[in-house]
Order: sequence, then C-alpha cells, then structure tokens
Amino acid sequence: MDLETQLQPLQTQSHWVASLCCPECTGPLSESRGGLVCGRDQAFFATLSGVHRLLGHERQAQLAAATAFYCRVRADEGFQHSAELPRVPRGHAQARIWKQRARHFGRFMDWLARERPKSQSIVDVGAGCGWAAQRLAERGHRVAALDINLDPHDGLTALGEDPGRELGIERIEADMEFLPLSAACADVVLLNGALHYARCPQNVVAEARRILKPSGFLIILDSPIYRRSADGESMVKKKRREFLGRYGYAPCRDAAAGYFTLTELTRLLGRSGFDVRLVGWPSRLREMGRDVIEIFRHGRRTARFPMIAARRRSA
Repeated sequence: MDLETQLQPLQTQSHWVASLCCPECTGPLSESRGGLVCGRDQAFFATLSGVHRLLGHERQAQLAAATAFYCRVRADEGFQHSAELPRVPRGHAQARIWKQRARHFGRFMDWLARERPKSQSIVDVGAGCGWAAQRLAERGHRVAALDINLDPHDGLTALGEDPGRELGIERIEADMEFLPLSAACADVVLLNGALHYARCPQNVVAEARRILKPSGFLIILDSPIYRRSADGESMVKKKRREFLGRYGYAPCRDAAAGYFTLTELTRLLGRSGFDVRLVGWPSRLREMGRDVIEIFRHGRRTARFPMIAARRRSA
C-alpha cells in the first residue's frame, strides 16, 4: 500500500474526529488508514490498539519514568481493568477504595441525569482504563477518554482493539495539560481521580475551559481536598515514606501537589472563569465532629472527596 492510499481519509468518521487537533500545530485532523492525518502539514499520527497516539515524542520522554512508576505501583496495589468497575467482588484488594469511588461516581451520574438528561459530549480526562467512560457510554453519552497511561491491564489499551469505538468511546493518548481538541467541543469535562496528579493544575483547568461549550461543566471527582494544607502535607509525606520504604524511590515532590485545599481549588476555578458548586461536603458541625474522630484515629484530619461542579462562565 503506497503512502497516498494510506493517508486517504476514510468515508466515515466518529463524532470526535472532527474535534481532534494536531498536537504539533493545532491543525484539524481527519481519519486515514491506520491513524490520523493533519490537514495543515500532512503529519501522520498512528492509531494503535484502538488508541490515537497524540502525545508528542518529547513530552512522552518527559513523562516516561513517572508513568512507569505509577503503573508499577497500581499493579502492586491490585488495580486493573474489569468490565464491572467500579463494582468489584468482595475480598478485592482495593474493595474499600472502589466502594468509595462507586459512591462518588454515582453522585455524578445522578447529577448528570438531573442537570443534563440528554446525550452529552463528555471528555474524560485522566481516564485510566476507561471504566468511567464505559459507564457513561452505556447511558448514551458520546465520550472521549484521554490519558498518558497505555498499560494493557490498567490503561487505555485495557479495553482491547475494537470495543472502544463499538461502545462509542474515542480513546486518545494525550497530556491533560495540552488537550488535542478544538475549542467549545464538549458539554462536560470530567476529571475523575486525576487533577491532583497534574504538574500544573492551572493549565489543566484552562484547557478544560477552552474545550467546554458556553455554560458547560467541569466536574472534579476523587481528588483529595483538605481545609488545611498541613493535613495534606502530612498525607504526602506519609506516602513518600511508604514509597521509599517499598521501592527505594519516590516521585519528585515538585511533579504534582497530590492534594488541594478547598480555598485554593475554589479560587483557582473562580479565577479561571468558573462558577463553583460543592456537592457532598459535610455541614460545618458534622465536619468538626469528624475532625475530632480523625485526629484521634490518624493523628490528622483526612481528605474529603466532594464532587465539584464548576460551570463555565460565558465571559
């Protein structure tokens, strides 16, 4: 097959292909045999194992060590794709965490059914193995799942070669700080257990706002949030000691915050052009009672995991 034939656009395109952009020049992309081609400079980007590879080589090299360490830790902790996630069998190594995540994701799905009952264009940023994207696609939403993790057990390729497109999911290897999507293409951007991994959360939030339609929503789930930074720092230091003891290595402290304070996150979203609503944060009296119990049990206050629904302001 010659190059001209290989680059010939296919006759049918998914909902998301028209919104995909070249990671090098931001030009429009169209489907060709074996991948995507940039309409501006004819650069070709392969689609392998059902995933569009839109992460530049330089950025890929920068993230390689951190991604490999993350995948190793996740594997050691028993995280991997399952068709039933977030439901897991009794006795699962991470049953407690998945029960919590199922509750939080259920809160989001209830909100979505109430606030956005019609089919939505949803970008799942930091999608991991795509379990949330699957649940959303089953409800009839059009979903783009983005991540840098391609692990066959816990990353974007865990769905296999074809099921993503059959389910209505477009899978894209991409950095959450540089989304290869055109402006105003999404009704909802979902950051599910993802934002606290960002090197620069401001960039992630700015990119989310750019790709959202006017009055679209950024939804943040399962990122640890504290009232006091001292409690967050205590958590990060504990995890760092655990990593050093187990692996002899811990990620660079400057790579990601690992948590947010409620004040800094709401201010960041407000400055970035969002109106913020917290769903699931306890009342002040209940919070104070829980603080007392947590300090007694753990020596510090533990994280809260509310749903943050941030609506994009038009101006």
